[in-house]
Amino acid sequence: MYDTVLVPTDGSDIASIAGEVAIAVAARFDATIEALYVSTDGSPEPSPDAQSEARNRRGQDALAKIEKRAADAAVESTTALVEANGSDPIYRTILDYADSSDTDLIVMGTHGRTGVGRIVLGSVTEQTLRESPVPVMALHENTAFSGDFDSLLVPTDGSDAAESALDHGIELALTTGATLHIISVVDVGAVAGSYNVEGVADKLREGSNEALGTAVERAEDAGVSSIESTVLTGAPGRSICEYANQHGIDTIAMGTRGLTGVERLVLGSVTERVVRRSPVPVIGTKATITSDHTS
Repeated sequence: MYDTVLVPTDGSDIASIAGEVAIAVAARFDATIEALYVSTDGSPEPSPDAQSEARNRRGQDALAKIEKRAADAAVESTTALVEANGSDPIYRTILDYADSSDTDLIVMGTHGRTGVGRIVLGSVTEQTLRESPVPVMALHENTAFSGDFDSLLVPTDGSDAAESALDHGIELALTTGATLHIISVVDVGAVAGSYNVEGVADKLREGSNEALGTAVERAEDAGVSSIESTVLTGAPGRSICEYANQHGIDTIAMGTRGLTGVERLVLGSVTERVVRRSPVPVIGTKATITSDHTS
């Protein structure tokens, strides 16, 4: 499922943690690690040559650490130090590299060093999550991950992006034999103060139950043998993270876009909140909206 795992690094602590998680994933799937350092302008060195040398030295040091850890884990690895593509944002350089290397999964931390000569890895991660056609596994400093995929969680709102995450979760469950947890969250608080609150809330519950039933049916039809499902009520981001904590979830898969309006939670923004709070890694997937869901 994952043959090539890309881990961008800026040499920061969270990038180092992302490297460890990427290596654990690669070991689980017998994949190759590709460590990437994107060199940018902004070094305090007095001359262009000194700036370039300083940036390259930092990049080589960061890449060497990941390369050594991969070797210690008996995981095959390659490294690349590339210059940012002119005025393009750093995440675009990462995505261009991922495309050229046939990456199956990008693993990134949500915080990184700031200041001259280093990328702000947190903001880059969020941009990558929004734009990447490749699944992105995001994590933060307190993320726990053992390399196991025994319990997977996929929240759904019935949107195209949620369906994309469900497809990824189904494939992951079939590949690893994991239990697939599928939930839908009724965000009643989002319509507080609205006219006919109870009527709107009932419509939300109906939509959540419909989305959940459709998702479970798809997972069953695909051959997933162990499925747990439920509808929750509450703030979506908090509810998803609490469920993950309470049920020993190893990884969460979520879409990076979702339907808007009173009928559905805005799954993209919820994904970003979950990434920041989740006790486990979050795999973000993106889908192109092809139906009338954009209304």
